[in-house]
Amino acid sequence: MLVFDTVLGQSPEWLYNAEGQQSFIAFPLNTALLMATNVGISLFLRSDVNRYLWDMLNAYGEFSTTSLSASVLNTSSSGWLNEIALRAIVKVAEPQSTNKLTFDDIFACDPSKPAYGYGSYGAFMTRSFVDGVRSVGSDDDPNNNSRINGSDRAVGSMGW
Repeated sequence: MLVFDTVLGQSPEWLYNAEGQQSFIAFPLNTALLMATNVGISLFLRSDVNRYLWDMLNAYGEFSTTSLSASVLNTSSSGWLNEIALRAIVKVAEPQSTNKLTFDDIFACDPSKPAYGYGSYGAFMTRSFVDGVRSVGSDDDPNNNSRINGSDRAVGSMGW
């Protein structure tokens, strides 16, 4: 329980400075829950465990909306606003871009404010795009074969 208490009372730091690490940003609770292991899978099959997880995740959701959760939104090497992190986020958000877009070209933010104006870790993780950055083609356009990804995460695979 101490591990859960610790993990649920802090926002995850940016720890993905090496190439190849940036395609999967793990929530620290994943490790504590033994995700992708036989033990972890068997835990998720228990309704009593799921009731507790529900409460824990709701508590973390509430924490992620507080100003305390924004402590990781800084420019240190483990902060989500350091140059490596910002470039990685831009690369995932606009992988086809040939021009040199910056984080604040793509996302609604104010770099002159602390934490770029995001009041919480949750606000940062659910940030809005600048108007017009992700326009979607018209239904009248026969060449419109767009697939919409509602976040700036990379799609690992698609099945049809």
